[in-house]
Amino acid sequence: MIDLSVVIVHYCRPLLLKECLESLFRQKTKYNIEVIVVDNGSNISGIKEILDKFPGIIPIFLKKNLGYGAACNRGFAKTKGEFTLFMNEDTVIQSKALDEMIEFARAKPLLGIEGPKILNQSGELQLSYGPFPTIISAIFDIFKPKNKRKYYIKDYDKAHLCNWVTGAAFMIRRKTAEQVGLFDENYFLYYEDIDLCFRTIKKGWEIWYNPKPAVIHKHPHNSRNEKDLYLEGIIRESHLFFHKKHYGYLNFLILKTLTLLYFLLLSLVPSYHKEGLKLFKKVLMIR
Repeated sequence: MIDLSVVIVHYCRPLLLKECLESLFRQKTKYNIEVIVVDNGSNISGIKEILDKFPGIIPIFLKKNLGYGAACNRGFAKTKGEFTLFMNEDTVIQSKALDEMIEFARAKPLLGIEGPKILNQSGELQLSYGPFPTIISAIFDIFKPKNKRKYYIKDYDKAHLCNWVTGAAFMIRRKTAEQVGLFDENYFLYYEDIDLCFRTIKKGWEIWYNPKPAVIHKHPHNSRNEKDLYLEGIIRESHLFFHKKHYGYLNFLILKTLTLLYFLLLSLVPSYHKEGLKLFKKVLMIR
């Protein structure tokens, strides 16, 4: 019997993948664990050589980048565990975290999804759960910097129910996945975790934040540069899809109008003109 399946999605960052795998294989666990690595169409050398250093890994090589949720789904299809932990390649799991997550979930039969404490490389708390977005929160947040959006800064020192936990390290019970389904592949990146949590709660399961296990996440995108604006475009597109799917077309139209205004104003800044205009046109085409 497999207690926990770990699915790691990798895209073009082999050294980070190696560090993630090293942290997993350092775990001294009393449970049976399997590890699946999904290479999301990286098409770069060295990945197989890294995976060969870690015995027993189940590799999946996708021909192209399908997006985070779709890659997670391909990985889950190969799992056998009672629980599945989805991890980004740029995460490092801390000592005893796997056992702590399993034991916490088994003690709560209605727990469908669990998220651990997430830390920056410096050891500072990384914000990792929050309330569901609404049209009101979207109106207030639309012009905020990305690192100030959608997060809920409260109660990070105790376990509690919440609306959603981040997909950077995200454990789901197999029974929950079988009833609710997995990630909606219409999201290429971002909001696929919030969407799954939304559907999970609607089916009567609980979402829990657990501060005892810790995971280091190396990723944050806080600077405003061309790559960051590209990611911001993906975030805004996913945000629009979430509102259309769960709150209806009127909410979608209101949010789309505000998003268009945001990118139009951004395009008026000389250093962001080209990228802002490109994102404006992209959002304009969303139906």
